[in-house]
Amino acid sequence: MEGDNMNKIELLTDGLEKMLEETKLENKRLNAEDRFDEGLFQKIRMNVFEIFIKMVNVAKRADDFEKEFKGLLVKIPQNWYLSLEEAKTKDDFDTEKKELVKIEAKDEIEKLFGEIYG
Repeated sequence: MEGDNMNKIELLTDGLEKMLEETKLENKRLNAEDRFDEGLFQKIRMNVFEIFIKMVNVAKRADDFEKEFKGLLVKIPQNWYLSLEEAKTKDDFDTEKKELVKIEAKDEIEKLFGEIYG
């Protein structure tokens, strides 16, 4: 069971690193085309992927990696959801879009995690 879990952790890490690299390339392409606003959203996505790559290492120290990582997928974005709701009430469309980008990136990570851990 331990070996199986390590393989799953490697699959998750590899998937997250692939997401990060693809996003870096997209950021670079958008910036080269002077599409800086869209590039900023890719930078935000990069930050989310970097956070969760680090969280894999945090969760590895726990007794139950799967449970710990699931918990982090809930805990970390809590403030993003709060900020999103606050931005909506203030018609702060810039903040709203940034928080949505973070949440969408987290959703992609959650999907990857679900595909690996079922």
